[in-house]
Amino acid sequence: MASTTTINYFLNEWTENQLISIAKKQPSASVLNNKFNNIPAVIVSAGPSLEKRIDELKEIQDKAVIIAPGTGARICKQKGIKAHMAIAMDSQKAEAYIFKDSDIDILVGSYRLHPEVDKKFPNHLLRMAISNDFIAQYYHYYLDLPVDIINDHASVSSSAVDLAVKLGCNPIILVGQDLCYYDNKVHAGEEKDTLPESIRKSLQEATDINGERVYTVPGFLANRRDMELLNLKYKNTHTIINASEAGLGIPGIPNYKFRDVIEDYIARQDIKVRRIMEEILDQPGFYDIYKDNDIDTFYQHLLDEIRNLQEMNEEKRDMLEILQQLIEKQSSEKRMQELVASIQAINRQLYSNYFFQKVVMQMLNRFLIYYQAGVFYNFTGKNAEAEAFLYYETYVYNLSNRYLNIIKAITTRELNGTEEDKQYEGANLTVAVNMQELVGTTDSIRLSKDKEIEDCLTIPFV
Repeated sequence: MASTTTINYFLNEWTENQLISIAKKQPSASVLNNKFNNIPAVIVSAGPSLEKRIDELKEIQDKAVIIAPGTGARICKQKGIKAHMAIAMDSQKAEAYIFKDSDIDILVGSYRLHPEVDKKFPNHLLRMAISNDFIAQYYHYYLDLPVDIINDHASVSSSAVDLAVKLGCNPIILVGQDLCYYDNKVHAGEEKDTLPESIRKSLQEATDINGERVYTVPGFLANRRDMELLNLKYKNTHTIINASEAGLGIPGIPNYKFRDVIEDYIARQDIKVRRIMEEILDQPGFYDIYKDNDIDTFYQHLLDEIRNLQEMNEEKRDMLEILQQLIEKQSSEKRMQELVASIQAINRQLYSNYFFQKVVMQMLNRFLIYYQAGVFYNFTGKNAEAEAFLYYETYVYNLSNRYLNIIKAITTRELNGTEEDKQYEGANLTVAVNMQELVGTTDSIRLSKDKEIEDCLTIPFV
């Protein structure tokens, strides 16, 4: 449910940012894959305990791949730690200021990253397609480009583990991964008692690895679970170590002192990580695979696909209205089932379209799975099957048509707008979408016969 709420909140923004980002023709982070085989990676998260690891991190500047996820990049700069690469996924504009004037050589950024990041980050920005960057994945499929997919987790720190595995790093060492609050502050480097009131309302008491009473929140617990599952996934090929020396700990991942980890895995390394990175970035043809892609042709393809899909969707809507009338008139079961079969035939046509299947429905399925369970549970008695089908398929129509309109509005602006309108030409990000036109009229079909149920089964992003 947390995942569904997040997608609901950011759906427009994620869609817009992906459509803008693919036009930048930046190389894939897959150029880094397996270039750091058996070199330790240190993932520097921004928990308050990181303040105690600063001197040790400075000791190992080039003997391990130092990866700074999200806010960890800002802390590294503040504390004089020269991270080799950062990783970022956040779609909001504020993310850009984490990387403003950064001295980090490489930023691995998702396609949903806010376009402002490109303006603020001064060095190499490589792209990763995270698991719900469906438009970016489709772009690679359409142009027959290789694409590496990194799982979208509750925290960018967890995605950094996946990145480290792709780099070939081993072991993978976590620092600043507290998953709780110390001194009532969110990040290292902040003042005591600066925890926002919005966070204080959801605090849960917990015990850290040192037996100290601390407070955490559900988001941290979700990240802890992600880390636990990542360790299970990679335990036969990669060693993950928690050297935070604080925090909740992660089931299955051993806790060690960072000093001991340095002595055992890092101090004896005879490598220069920055030299390896320079060799990768200096390779001839580094950008060639992307530079000749015709983004306008891709945008036009999307508009053609959307037009075709919306024609089918409107045919489906007409049939749903007829089905509603048959149900209200208590028509024969046979007549209703014939119409249901016709609507299912249109569904098969929709799903035969690769864009609809791999982009539209992949994103919307997170909403639909809960709604489907609720609707089919809610109907019993005569005509229950046809009536439940009507309610569910009307919802699918509404949701898919609105998402198609979101993609259409943004793509049309990028394809046909002036140079100032086109975001990839350097304009400021402005959502130039008339929401009333985008949403359109609402169907008269109620979401449930039960008024109380109706209140909670609302349509997202109206």
